[in-house]
Amino acid sequence: MTVTVCDSTVSTVPYEYDIQTSRGPTTVVLKTDPTGKFGAGQGATVWDSALCLAKYIEKRAKREPHILHGARVIEIGSGTGLVGLVFAALGGGSSESVTLTDTPNALRLLRRNVDHMAKVLKDQGLALPALSSAALTWGSENDATALRSSDPQPPTHVLVSDCLYVPSLYSALLGTLDAVCGPETTVWIAYEKRDFPAEMEFWKSFGERFRFSNIPEAEQDEMYRSEDIFLFEARRRSSPKHNGENSR
Repeated sequence: MTVTVCDSTVSTVPYEYDIQTSRGPTTVVLKTDPTGKFGAGQGATVWDSALCLAKYIEKRAKREPHILHGARVIEIGSGTGLVGLVFAALGGGSSESVTLTDTPNALRLLRRNVDHMAKVLKDQGLALPALSSAALTWGSENDATALRSSDPQPPTHVLVSDCLYVPSLYSALLGTLDAVCGPETTVWIAYEKRDFPAEMEFWKSFGERFRFSNIPEAEQDEMYRSEDIFLFEARRRSSPKHNGENSR
């Protein structure tokens, strides 16, 4: 399979994710670029944390389908778009909107996946939420403002998977989460442990702004989970944490 970008032919590899929706089975089909020739960087392939989070959402939605109703979703650091597109396929017409975001370089691949899946689901006669992609560079107030202006209501859900791989970006990521989350936004985060001391500093800072709790393995998908991948659910604090208060 090939796609054309800036008048040059770039090879991509298809990735298929089968999903059971309330309207029957469907397949999320993505283009990935494991060789990096497309220029999307870390967002060019599907990471294990994204699979674990997508499968958790699938399981959670089956148990609690009301979480999809009226959902306004933003995915941060979408990469190929797997997690957000799975939410969109699950939510169908009952969800309001799903916006997938990443850096400008990653958008070229992400937009193709969003546009392709919108067409696939439409051709299957399946209703969709308003599905879009947008630039969101972590720490950019301009990007966050543009994203907020597209919908005056804060998102009901923010999805984050495998975004803790560069400690120097932690502060920018926290700033972006602060900017896009409302007081009632549910944040689902999946991350793979790599540099535990540095990651603990992130969670310490995160806990000053958000209350969060671990999602137990029993609530995750039986096959798509790992001792090195952690899932958390969070909600913004009404005020910053006081010294000595438990982060969770």
